[in-house]
Amino acid sequence: QREAATYGDALHEALQNYFLRLKAEGSLGWPSREELIYLFEQAMERRHSWFEPDRFALRLEQGRRELGTYFDKERPNWTSQVWVEQSIRDVEIEGVPLRGIIDRIDQISDTQVAIWDYKTGAATDRKTKSPTAANPHGGSYWRQLVFYKLLFEGRNLEQRRVKQATLSYLSISSSGE
Repeated sequence: QREAATYGDALHEALQNYFLRLKAEGSLGWPSREELIYLFEQAMERRHSWFEPDRFALRLEQGRRELGTYFDKERPNWTSQVWVEQSIRDVEIEGVPLRGIIDRIDQISDTQVAIWDYKTGAATDRKTKSPTAANPHGGSYWRQLVFYKLLFEGRNLEQRRVKQATLSYLSISSSGE
């Protein structure tokens, strides 16, 4: 479990730093695929001691492959109007205090945003299903996206609304996607 979480943290950090670099150097255009992979390698190196030596090499190669595939598939849909690892606090809904961190928020228009939550595990219907009669609370990932929507829209003075909330899987599936 610790290895998988540490690997996931390195993937998240690489994407966060990629988008931060884009925002800092926006006039230079989009950082490359190689830059994203380099940022992942740096993030993994900072976590080297959390892995057994043979597992570090395997996860490093896995991450290079998965982030490269992810970049190739997703980069055409990315926007430069983005906030990453957005910490939101001081939200209260019906007396319940809420706070959380949203992986990525893309501005779609002056009035709408898209929320992205990165996942490093495999997609499962059980976790992503919306509520049904048999499962009135929906899956845990579905509830997480609803929570992020409430969190974002519950901020003081927030006028924009969440148009879409998406789980974005970083891992390559058994079909190679």
